[in-house]
Amino acid sequence: NYVANFTVPTSGLNFPSLSPEALDSVIFIGVLAVDVAKVLLAISHQNIEIDTYPSSDQENLNALSDTLVDLSSLGKYFGDWIDTGIDGLNSYLGKLQKDRGGLSGDEDIGANILMRQLVLDEDQVLVATFEDLKIGQNGTELRVNKMRVVGADTFKSFKLFDVIAPQTIANSFELERLLVEVDISIFTSSYSPIAETRTQTESETVTLSFELSNITASATMLLAINEDTFGKLQFGSLLYLETILPCLLSTAHNVELTDLAVKIGTFDGINVEGFLPERLGKIFSNTN
Repeated sequence: NYVANFTVPTSGLNFPSLSPEALDSVIFIGVLAVDVAKVLLAISHQNIEIDTYPSSDQENLNALSDTLVDLSSLGKYFGDWIDTGIDGLNSYLGKLQKDRGGLSGDEDIGANILMRQLVLDEDQVLVATFEDLKIGQNGTELRVNKMRVVGADTFKSFKLFDVIAPQTIANSFELERLLVEVDISIFTSSYSPIAETRTQTESETVTLSFELSNITASATMLLAINEDTFGKLQFGSLLYLETILPCLLSTAHNVELTDLAVKIGTFDGINVEGFLPERLGKIFSNTN
């Protein structure tokens, strides 16, 4: 069920105070476990092909089809401009457009151009800073300071709202590469029973990074919207990004992710900088 303003509680997570040596070992074991899981996952899926049927749940709605919004004919609700607009948006996002002076020459697909114009900084990097994203309280505390994403403008294809059945839409993209770096500060605290105070010090700063290449993702969603309720919506409420989703959900008979497929060409594991001592760093580098 849809719950507005839902947040994941983290304040109850507490870690004991750890020495720098213990922190080194914990991080090393954690990253090594990720590498082992990566190998096992690759082995278990190397000869497996999964057949999906994205529109399977559509068949269960056939009896209700007369009372639900037909997503393939939105023009009868809003006018022909809505279908023309969706087609035009997909044509821009997924096809080559003029991009004079761009990184890929004089042409690039619209999704990449839009990312550089609206989201990325002058170095073509997506940077997100966090003020209060932390885990732990009275012992060891982890704070995520900043995340950098390189390659968010390397889309090779991009398609949104592809109606494959009256109440089923498909979305897909292909991305050439993606490099993610996350800066994390680790704080430890000590309690003085005499002064009855707790002192917190920053013991380590670490950067975790990983790189993916040849990423293909597709998601299919069942969006069954009640036609009568949908017709009573005020059109103005659909013009604001923050109200589009709540308004549509309020009219939905059923919303379900029916298919999700992600394929990654290469994943070289997680790299750690600025934390592991030289001895553990050499061991860790040999595991990748």
